[in-house]
Amino acid sequence: MKISRKNIIVIALFLSILITLPYKLANYMDNRFLAEVIADNSRPEIASNNLINTRSNISHIYTRSDATLMVNDQPFFPLGFYHDWYSANKIKRLTDLENIAAAGFNVIHADITDDYDDELIVLDEAERLQLYVLPHYVHPKINNQKFLDIVNKYKHKPALLGWYLADDVDAPSNAYTPQKIHKLHNKIKALDTNHITYISGFSDRIIDFIGSVDVVGFQSYPISNNPNEKKPLRRNYYNMLNATKNEDGTPHNRSIIANLQTFSWENSRPPTFKEIYNMTYGALVTGVKGIIYYSFFIGENSWDLSQNTDLWNGMKSLVPEVKQLSPVFLEGKLTQLDTKVDDLYAGEWVYGNLVYVVVLNTSPKESINASIMIPTKARGLAQPVFPGRPSGMVFEDGKLSGLIQAGDVHIYQLSKE
Repeated sequence: MKISRKNIIVIALFLSILITLPYKLANYMDNRFLAEVIADNSRPEIASNNLINTRSNISHIYTRSDATLMVNDQPFFPLGFYHDWYSANKIKRLTDLENIAAAGFNVIHADITDDYDDELIVLDEAERLQLYVLPHYVHPKINNQKFLDIVNKYKHKPALLGWYLADDVDAPSNAYTPQKIHKLHNKIKALDTNHITYISGFSDRIIDFIGSVDVVGFQSYPISNNPNEKKPLRRNYYNMLNATKNEDGTPHNRSIIANLQTFSWENSRPPTFKEIYNMTYGALVTGVKGIIYYSFFIGENSWDLSQNTDLWNGMKSLVPEVKQLSPVFLEGKLTQLDTKVDDLYAGEWVYGNLVYVVVLNTSPKESINASIMIPTKARGLAQPVFPGRPSGMVFEDGKLSGLIQAGDVHIYQLSKE
C-alpha cells in the first residue's frame, strides 16, 4: 500500500506526541505538586531560631573573631544534613526538605545541577520553612565564571547561608590548591559580602586549606569503613581534634563544621544512633562550631535516612539537645579535660554561673570507672541535663566519678562557686 507524504507527516507527529506525553504529564504533575506546596500557607510554620529575614531582606552571615558563625549579628549553630539533590525527583526533594525542617534542623547542603533556575525552588521553600541552604553546584558545565554568575544572580535570597566551593578539597585527584580556592573565595566576596564561603575535606591535608575560606567542614565517616579500625568512635574523636586544633593544641582561627556519618558504606551497616550520638558529642568536645551530617539522601538504591525509621527517630531526638546547649557551645568557655584514661574524653563549658560537663566512652566493649578532676570550682550535685540519657556519676571534692558503659555519653550541669 502506498502512503502519501502527508500521511507520513501525520503519523510522525502522532508518534512524537505518544512518546513525549508520559514525560510531559509527569513533569506537569511534579510542577503542580510544587505549586501546591508553595501556595499552601495554611500549614503551620516550622519552629526554628527565626533568624531568616523576610523575603525582601538579605541575611548577613559572617564569622566572629572566635570563629562562631553569626547570622544577622546573632550566634548561630548550624545543624543539618547533606542531601544529594540531583539524585532525587522534585517531590522527594520537597518532602525531604519539609521533614528536615519539621525535625528542627536548620541547614541543608544541596548538591544541585546546572538547571539552577529550576533548582531555585529550594531557596524559596527553604525560606518558608526557616531552613538555611548551603548550595553546591556540581555540574561539569558550571565553571568558575558560571558559578560567579549564579552568585551574582541569587545572592539576595534570604535562605542562602553561603557558597560551597569544593567537596573533598584535599583529595589530590581533584587538583585543588589553597591558592586556587582562595582566589575563588576572593572573587565571590567581591560580588557577595553577605555570605560565607565553605569547603569540606577528609585528610590531614585539610590544614593547608584552613585559611582559604571562611568555614571548613571536616568529614568523619569511621563506621564500617575500615575493617582494621577496631575503635571507630575513638577515631572520630581524633579526626575532629586534629581538624580543630593546631599541633600545639591551640584552635585554628577558622570555623570548623563537623561532617559526621549517618549513612552506610557500600555492603556495610549504617551507624547506630548510639554511635552517632557519641560521634556528635565527641565532635562538640573538640570545639566544632556546627554539625552537618552526611547524608540524608544519596540515592534510592544507596541511602535514604527517611527509610531507616529507628535511626531517623533517634536523630530527631538529638535536635532539642543541641538546640538547648548551642548557647553553651557558642558562648561558653570550653576546656578539654585530661581524663588520664584511654577511650575516655571529656570537656567542660563555663557558661554564666553554670558548668556543663560532657564525658564520653569511645570503647566499643569496655566500661570505664572514671574519676575526672573538674578544673572550675563548682558545688552541688552533678545534675543530668537530659532525662533518659545515660547518667549516674557523682561530683565530690572537685571530681566527677562513676561508671560509664561502652559507647555511652554523660552530660551534667554543675553550679559554679
